[in-house]
Amino acid sequence: MAVVALCEPGDRARPSAHNAAFVRTWDPEILRYARRQARLRGVAADADDFAQEARARLARLPEDRRAAPSYVRKTIFNAVLAAGLRAPDLSVLVPLESDAESIADDSITPDCFVVDAVSGWIQGLPLRLQTIYRLLYVAEYSQSEAAAILGLSQQRVAQIHRNLLLLGRTHLAQFDAAA
Repeated sequence: MAVVALCEPGDRARPSAHNAAFVRTWDPEILRYARRQARLRGVAADADDFAQEARARLARLPEDRRAAPSYVRKTIFNAVLAAGLRAPDLSVLVPLESDAESIADDSITPDCFVVDAVSGWIQGLPLRLQTIYRLLYVAEYSQSEAAAILGLSQQRVAQIHRNLLLLGRTHLAQFDAAA
């Protein structure tokens, strides 16, 4: 496993053998946390990115903090978690064309104007609401699964989902009034 060029704090141009040795001693722990986070997110390919972020943060750790293993472990855990939250995996989402398919139920033949109106409304939503819609209704994930994919809490996904439903009801009322 390649380790980033580790430099002394304040001097990013000169790698430090001391920093590299310190990070190498913690590499198994870094990899364990990174793989766990990637597995929770469902993207094993991101484990190396998460580990690299933790290695970089560990290399910048002040000398006085390196003596406390619990502090170092917490630093590794926080770095991996932060890297996972910064890069949500949206590859599980289906393309926009599938929105119309998810709206149309096999037992019902919906009016094409309604399907087009709802698809257009979904495309006009902010990215976060579109993402929640696609995860919950198109990909049929539960709220807790969607939360794990996005790196949010289940309660936050439920809150965003309620906002999405409220906006949908408002839009539907405007659509009915116009028709």
